[in-house]
Amino acid sequence: MRMDLAGEQFQVEDRYKVKLPPGDHLTIVAGAHFGEPAYNFDHPDIAAKKSEVFEFRHSRRNGSKFCTCKAGISFYFVLPKAQIELLPEKGYSYVPVLIQGRKCYLNVGGGTSDSGWTDVVGSVAEIGCGWKASALRSLGQIALSPGECRRRGITMGIIALDDRGRQWFAQTAAAVVVRAGLPEGRQVFLREGFSHCGSQGPFQVLSRAHRKQYFICQGFPSHVRVRYSAIDWGRTAEINDIAVTEPVLVNRIGQAVEPMLA
Repeated sequence: MRMDLAGEQFQVEDRYKVKLPPGDHLTIVAGAHFGEPAYNFDHPDIAAKKSEVFEFRHSRRNGSKFCTCKAGISFYFVLPKAQIELLPEKGYSYVPVLIQGRKCYLNVGGGTSDSGWTDVVGSVAEIGCGWKASALRSLGQIALSPGECRRRGITMGIIALDDRGRQWFAQTAAAVVVRAGLPEGRQVFLREGFSHCGSQGPFQVLSRAHRKQYFICQGFPSHVRVRYSAIDWGRTAEINDIAVTEPVLVNRIGQAVEPMLA
């Protein structure tokens, strides 16, 4: 069913429903990874875009959890609800929809009550990251233009990265750039908490193990295997004169909001 025809809620089954926000539009947030072509994507009808660090939670076979991070960017598209089709499937906090023929999942809040499970879609909904430029372009083709958004009074404030966030983005972005372009003979530094023979480096790179997460470096007195997880990527990029892109912050329908100081 088209989202604009569903009203305030979409009843999927007797004890499962999706509550929808008011209005005739929904802001969709789609992410792309730093280092991929889609990171530099642009379209005149993007409402806003912001670089950030995505966090992913994983499960091991033994049931334990661990997290990984990737630098990336979020693109904000203001879509007419008429362009979004709700699917009659249970999502449980991941509401399935069709947009331009692509199946997406709105990452929303949800919970149980006496009437069953309800997913609650806010005025802004994320559809995950890792999207390619072709998918982002299809969203731009149906999005309201920034001018139309302003005419309708649709605005949005985006919180800028604070100093800690900018440092974390620089570190994760540097990891992508350095891993891709650090040749033999260059140097690496270890991050806080790691050392070899009491030193954090620099250590000269002798070789890189293909499809492995480490460099072989000159140690003291012999060679040492330096795992990616132990490397200070920002400092390593600096000593090797490798430039790392500054984070992006663009808002075409409102003002960027400076982060609150602690």
